[in-house]
Amino acid sequence: MKAKTITSKVLLSIVATFTIAVTAIVLLLISGYSWFSDTRTVKPQINSSVLGSYFEDGTGTSDDPYIIKRPVQLYYFAWLQDLGAFNTVNDGTISQKYFKISDDVTS
Repeated sequence: MKAKTITSKVLLSIVATFTIAVTAIVLLLISGYSWFSDTRTVKPQINSSVLGSYFEDGTGTSDDPYIIKRPVQLYYFAWLQDLGAFNTVNDGTISQKYFKISDDVTS
C-alpha cells in the first residue's frame, strides 16, 4: 500500500488553523480573567458631597433620596456602585444611601 504524502499547502493550512485556534483560546482566557478578577490596586475615594452632582437632586438620606431622572444618572448609579461609593463604613456602621426614580424620566 502506498503512503500518502502531505503537501506543503495542506501542512501550512493545518498549522495556520491550529495557531488561530490556540490564539483564540488564549485571548478568551485572558479576557475572562481580566473581566472577573478584581485587580484594582487603588480604591477610589469619592467624597459624599460629590455624589449629589451625579443625580438630579437629593442628598441620599431617607428623607431626601437621590433622584434619578435621566438614563445617564442610572448609568452613574451603576458605575458608582461598582466603585464602592455607596458601601462606605463609618465608625463600624455601613452608611446607607437612598434613591428614587423620578415619575417623569426623560431621555
